[in-house]
Amino acid sequence: MDIILETGITLILILQNFGDGFITLMKGFTFLGDEQFYLLIFPALYWCIDSTLGLRTGIILMISATINAYAKWILHLPRPFWISTEVTAHVHETTFGAPSGHSQNAVVVWGLIASSIKKPWAWIVAVLLMFFIGVSRMALGMHFYLDVLLGWLLGILVLLGFLRFEAPFTAWIKKKPLVNNRLSIIDVMLS
Repeated sequence: MDIILETGITLILILQNFGDGFITLMKGFTFLGDEQFYLLIFPALYWCIDSTLGLRTGIILMISATINAYAKWILHLPRPFWISTEVTAHVHETTFGAPSGHSQNAVVVWGLIASSIKKPWAWIVAVLLMFFIGVSRMALGMHFYLDVLLGWLLGILVLLGFLRFEAPFTAWIKKKPLVNNRLSIIDVMLS
């Protein structure tokens, strides 16, 4: 494990030595993987583009974030700046390091959007965003390369699982009386 940490710190220091302009660019990519950005994009997707896509994107992000939080808690792995004073933390994070939530959520959100668009250019843009969001987390001193790889892997699993089980789950839930009888449930709750 020490060799992984050492090579991870070396890679981070190489990225951080590219200069302030590079760090600023990486902060921009990190923002494209932040919860704050998703809170901006979901309403735009929902109200301006496609309400179903906006809802699906919100749901998959909640699933992914929950899985990520549990994985971080189970693994209890450090962030690079926790173990090396040479690494500069360019943003503030307080949770454990692995897996990278930004990397994982980038895969699920941008992957779901690309799969909905169903055009090759959408997948190219999505994969580039996934890649640069992951690199940005290393450059900003937040994650080791292993954290990013694990985030991408979990993101792929969540995305594939969501795409595989979304239709059967939706069909199953539509058969439930709770969904079909909304008004009667609301009437009961209000009375």
